[in-house]
Parts: sequence; structure tokens; C-alpha cells
Amino acid sequence: MTQAPLNSATVGNMKNLLLGIVGLLGIVSVTWAQDAKSLLQQGLFAEEAEGKLEKAAASYQQIIDDYDAARAFAVAAIYRLAEVRRKQEQNDQAAQLYQRILAEFADMLRSCRQEFGSCRGLLVSN
Repeated sequence: MTQAPLNSATVGNMKNLLLGIVGLLGIVSVTWAQDAKSLLQQGLFAEEAEGKLEKAAASYQQIIDDYDAARAFAVAAIYRLAEVRRKQEQNDQAAQLYQRILAEFADMLRSCRQEFGSCRGLLVSN
């Protein structure tokens, strides 16, 4: 599949949308306690062996919270890689990465718009 080259207006519009998504990183505070496998094992043990449901729930919730935080970092990394590819004039690769963000992280964009009314201006970009 051949994609049309990106013009500066298209890149600018994508950049403004994506900056808002990446701006959510400033909202997310991350504490990496343990990996998900360990937390899942702890949760299962607490739930099934000990019958401590609230302890199990806390382990499961931590996995969910870590996953949400990891998504925020993932979108930032994909965005930064897209910017690198654009600066290298590898516009097809940049476009694929921008499109991936819009496809996989659309919920973050919606949240940004609901929270702030607009996603523009949340990050300063050079």
C-alpha cells in the first residue's frame, strides 16, 4: 500500500493532536512496584489460597494501574519515534507511526479533549 507524502500542514495537524495525547503524561504519576506476573501470582494466591479478596483486588488493581501508565509511556515513545522519522524525512514511516497512535490511543485523545476542551498547548515542542 502506497501512502501519499505528508505535507507540512498535515504533519502540523497531526502533531497538534498528538501533542495533546502525549501531554497526558504530565498527569500520570507512575510507581513501579513489581512486575505484572508477580502481582498476578500474589493476587491469585490471596484470592484462592488465603481467601483474602481485598488483598487480591489490590494486586489486580495495581496491574491495571501499571498497564494504564505503560500505555502513556508507549504513546510518547511512538510519537517521539514518529518525530525522529519525520526529521529524517522518512515520511512514510512517520505517517504509519502517527496513524498507529490515532488508531491505538484514540481513547487518550478523547480523554484529553474532555478534560481540557482542547489538546493544543499542553506540551511545548521545538
